[in-house]
Amino acid sequence: HCARNEFKNLDRYTEALSQRYGEANSAEEYAQKAQMLNYELMRPMFEAFSVNRYKATGVIQWMLNSAWPEMYWQLYDYYLMPNGAFYATKKAGEPLQAMYNYADKSIYLVNDKLQDENEITVAVNILDINSKMIFTKEIKTDAKSNSSIKILTIPEFKNISSTYFLDLRISKGDKELTNNFYWLSTKEDILDYDFEFENWYYHTPSKQYADYSALNTMKKTEVKYSLTSNKGTNSTEYKIQLNNESPSIAFFMELQLVDSKTSELILPVIFSDNYVSLLPNEKRTISANVDSKYLVNKEVELRVKGINLKN
Repeated sequence: HCARNEFKNLDRYTEALSQRYGEANSAEEYAQKAQMLNYELMRPMFEAFSVNRYKATGVIQWMLNSAWPEMYWQLYDYYLMPNGAFYATKKAGEPLQAMYNYADKSIYLVNDKLQDENEITVAVNILDINSKMIFTKEIKTDAKSNSSIKILTIPEFKNISSTYFLDLRISKGDKELTNNFYWLSTKEDILDYDFEFENWYYHTPSKQYADYSALNTMKKTEVKYSLTSNKGTNSTEYKIQLNNESPSIAFFMELQLVDSKTSELILPVIFSDNYVSLLPNEKRTISANVDSKYLVNKEVELRVKGINLKN
């Protein structure tokens, strides 16, 4: 079950997925591409609200979770598994963040805190599909409390790959405060506002889709990872170390905790971040927390999946 009328089956969703990412050749590939689609379509909704604060008065997302198994319209599913849309929303909702605004192709610095963040640096990096650096810039600035400011308009690039990447980092001194990573297309989405569905007025179809099919051609990367745990009274915290040892971007990696005896997912687990991408030779630490009652008789191991992972 998904919905009614135009959404009573997966045809419309599959059309968008195939047009944007290329047709899936297996159920696993379909699920992987669906998470990319969910992530890159959910994050801009919340970021647009933050970018346009004081002009936009609110945002409503339908829906938080599903009361039965279904394929979309959820941030975590019937089995209590957060998905790509959940972590996209989490990323967009960080109190201090650099964001790409699709409407005007600009970078905004958003501070949702009640305190100023002074003497910070926003690093903007643009890489092509082969992980070649096309553009890089550092912007030293202050982020006033409860504010949104445009700090850079992305220049137009000639002869860039049809799919390319935007990496944003905020740091203070030697400490990275946050990051945000986008995959973008030289082919824009175009909505067909004039199309009319008979007896159905709540959907605007697309007449042109962004093209991310080049993601299927990315060079394979080797990422090493490790898992350590710290058992508390009522829960266990896990630390995950990721190390991209390749000269290419390790793209859209999904982290899972599984029971090594059965290979079944351990749920629910809340990661500090997920569906992450690492730049060439980058290292990152991710944390995860699990309530003790979900770990009884479990042998926990880490499973990492990615679009272009060797392992």
